Amino acid sequence: MYEGQGIAMQLDERASRYGVTFLDDTTDETYFTGMRGVHALLDAFTTDGWFEPAGPEDETGTDFAGMKSAPEPVVAENGGKLHYVHIRAKNPSPETPAMVMLTGFTEMAEHMREMAYYFWQAGYSIYILEHRGHGRSPRDVEDLGLIWIDDFRRYVADVEKLIRTVVRPASTDVSAGATSAPVHVYAHSMGGGVALALAEHLAEHSAERALVDAYVLTAPMVAPRSTLSDGLTRLIANLGAFFASKKRIFIQKNQTEFNRVFDENYARGLNHGRALWLHEQRCAVETNQMYAASYGWMKAAGKLTDYILQNAGKITVPVLLFQAPNDAWVSVEKQNELAERAGAPVRKVVLEHSRHEMEAEQTQTVHEMMDTALEFLLGKPEK
Repeated sequence: MYEGQGIAMQLDERASRYGVTFLDDTTDETYFTGMRGVHALLDAFTTDGWFEPAGPEDETGTDFAGMKSAPEPVVAENGGKLHYVHIRAKNPSPETPAMVMLTGFTEMAEHMREMAYYFWQAGYSIYILEHRGHGRSPRDVEDLGLIWIDDFRRYVADVEKLIRTVVRPASTDVSAGATSAPVHVYAHSMGGGVALALAEHLAEHSAERALVDAYVLTAPMVAPRSTLSDGLTRLIANLGAFFASKKRIFIQKNQTEFNRVFDENYARGLNHGRALWLHEQRCAVETNQMYAASYGWMKAAGKLTDYILQNAGKITVPVLLFQAPNDAWVSVEKQNELAERAGAPVRKVVLEHSRHEMEAEQTQTVHEMMDTALEFLLGKPEK
């Protein structure tokens, strides 16, 4: 362990080949010190971005025909625009790769901050999107902790619009005669399901080159899990969405508000510092305090599952999939089915001791994820 840029770091031989060192997560104190240092360092490179949600005018491909305009939000910070965080590359050039990071269900941009820092060290320009209903993006219900969506395709179309109108133009230096630098997607859980649907959807209207060059997915939500059978979960979600689309579901547990008390039992097995840091970031900002799904969201998640599995054969770009063998929140069986059906090889890496919350995992898991992702995306550098 050494001190760099005022940040306590740990050396890792594989990551160091890409200029990456890891935060010292030995104790809560060392991790918190490291994350405060990350914020102080990245603040000079970070700006908030806003863009209009995708609508019918942004339709691409026959599979998205008929998508309605975005609902008028009940709560919106910036005129109904979606929020993303942009962390500029430290040494930008026409060859600078871009990383689009997609958070999971009920997560905010801060969930990706540590991983973004590692990709930033490796030379990336970073874009972290907060999906509709998450973080500082528009809300369609008064309860800021409740997640609702009318159409799963909206998530996918929003990501496509961000990449097509913001990320890709920024990655192309026309004056220098450079071709577009690579654009990669790193996505967790629900974000991973959205990323898979995006990869399939883009195949419907591919241009001369792919809009996204490769995907890294951590515990992707090919299908959500509940304590009930898939069939019964679908039935309850569909009935609930018909009668009370924007009401909180009661499939998992009867939680009626965000819990500001840190759940030590839930954090057991994860890295305590990482889990505690994310909890405190939630408590600090009201719009970060998401906690539950609506019936409408659950119905949309079922339709997303159907779309992903039915169109798996359309995947034509490289995919790296990290899997938790005993995932409590998404179906491992459906992940395996997706990998078998995919049109391009899906490289699956099983992290034996990992839980679903991979970005809050123990040291060994975080290092393995980042090392493997860098080698997958950038190749092994010459010694």
